[in-house]
Amino acid sequence: MQVLKKIVIMKKTILFCFLLGLMMTGFCQKPKSDLVLDKKMHDLYTQAEIDRMYDNDFAQLFRMNFKMCNFAVLSTKYPENANVLSYLEHYAKPGVVVNEEEIIRNGVNPFDFNFPQDDNRVNVVRLHTSGYYLTIHSKRSYDAMVEANLQQFEY
Repeated sequence: MQVLKKIVIMKKTILFCFLLGLMMTGFCQKPKSDLVLDKKMHDLYTQAEIDRMYDNDFAQLFRMNFKMCNFAVLSTKYPENANVLSYLEHYAKPGVVVNEEEIIRNGVNPFDFNFPQDDNRVNVVRLHTSGYYLTIHSKRSYDAMVEANLQQFEY
């Protein structure tokens, strides 16, 4: 009989914790108005296009903005087990002029490049400027980061 009581109490405790977690998630969410767009998003889209995405497809707007800020990150170090790839200009889309000084100052627009993304390992794209690299998260970790950050918004 004691064992049954303990099992019932344990089930109630687990259910309570689960419901508490769901409630806390709801209270922790931000309104979609808290989204801060990267200034480079305004170079790609008009304000009317951004407003339309904001109203009709917030998740897509968020993913594009997240990619702009986090897909290819300028760094001075990279993990030992990373895939070290070729130089930046090899991944530029046709018509894109690669200006490394500008990229070092203001970051890279990942929509101007065809960066490869490994499923499990970080890719590193070399710059000719000594000591600088672009790191690209693995597909698995990048997708997890996107979804975790998107879940913070209530839309």
